[in-house]
Formats: sequence, C-alpha cells, structure tokens
Amino acid sequence: MDLKLSKITDSVNSEIFYSPEHALVIIRLKDIDVIDEEQYKKDSVAFLEFVKSAGVRRLLFDTSKLRAVFSVELQKWVAENINRELLRLLEKVAVIPPKDVVSQISLQQYIEESNRYGVRGKEFTFDDEEKALKWLLK
Repeated sequence: MDLKLSKITDSVNSEIFYSPEHALVIIRLKDIDVIDEEQYKKDSVAFLEFVKSAGVRRLLFDTSKLRAVFSVELQKWVAENINRELLRLLEKVAVIPPKDVVSQISLQQYIEESNRYGVRGKEFTFDDEEKALKWLLK
C-alpha cells in the first residue's frame, strides 16, 4: 500500500510517521531489549498533543520488532495519563503484536490496562502492516 508518510519523530524507543491525507499515524517500536521508560513517557505526552492538534483518527501500533516488556508501572501510567484520552480521540487502532512471546504478554497486559477506560472495540490485532492498513483505511 502506497502511503505518503512523514516521519514526525525518531526516539530511542520508536519511530512515528504521519499521513495527513488519511489522518493516520504509524508508531513502530524499535528492536530493543529495554524500554527507556522516561523517554517513553515524554514521547507519549508529545504524541497525545500531536494527535489533538493534527486531528489524527487512525493509529497503527507496530510492536513486531519489540523484545522488551512494559513494566506494570509504565502500563498503568500510560493507561491513566495517555490512553484514557488518546483512545477516545481515535476511531480505529490496529496493533501488530511482537514476535517475542514475553513481549506479547506484556503488550496484552498494556492493552487490557487501557481497555479499563471503555475503549474496547476500537482496536484489532493483525499479523502484518498491509492487513492492518487495509482495515484502518476502510
């Protein structure tokens, strides 16, 4: 699928791309063993502000390369301080899970923590980016 994407950030944890034409953001977590939690928090706050200002409605969260885990503290912080509001702004969220089994479990806990705020049904899991993008742009 040919999308015009602009890179909006590149940090130690992730790269973030934006398609204004589709009100779509793609977050690709990097192939890392340990998440820099303070940087992840800073990036998350900046990302939420970007979503608000740019009118983003679709998100592809690609964690396929991730080998790290989200600590319970980080899961709760993100759910309460970011995802509670973020997921109300977004219409659809596609998730590509990590290939690493331990990271998969951590991501599932991360999603469940956010779903406590009534956002279930907006997100679906996909095996690859092409399938995820087809669903997001439908």
